[in-house]
Amino acid sequence: MKDSHFRQLVGSKLTRVEFVHDYIQFAFGNIGLSALTRVTLSDKGTASSQGEPGFNKKLQSLVNDRVAQINFRPQEALIITFEERSTIEISLRPDHYTCPEGINLYLPDGTIVVE
Repeated sequence: MKDSHFRQLVGSKLTRVEFVHDYIQFAFGNIGLSALTRVTLSDKGTASSQGEPGFNKKLQSLVNDRVAQINFRPQEALIITFEERSTIEISLRPDHYTCPEGINLYLPDGTIVVE
């Protein structure tokens, strides 16, 4: 069930990235996604993670890119691949959780998916 909810991101454009304390909020049009665990960005053969120099700017550069594919792996990761081939990986490994949730997905119909 959750997999189908995350797949609603496919075809959506990343419209906003916000850095809030120790987590990241993404907006994909009218769909919201909060990443409460480690986020890694892979682009052109290089990877960088939250807290590393230049990470925020690199992540912001994805605004206006469209989601091409979603790969949801329970207890491993949510991987978002963009049309330009960059990927955002949000860890779902239990040892990366700093609170009860790793991801909150906010859908336009009011559904909230917590992983």
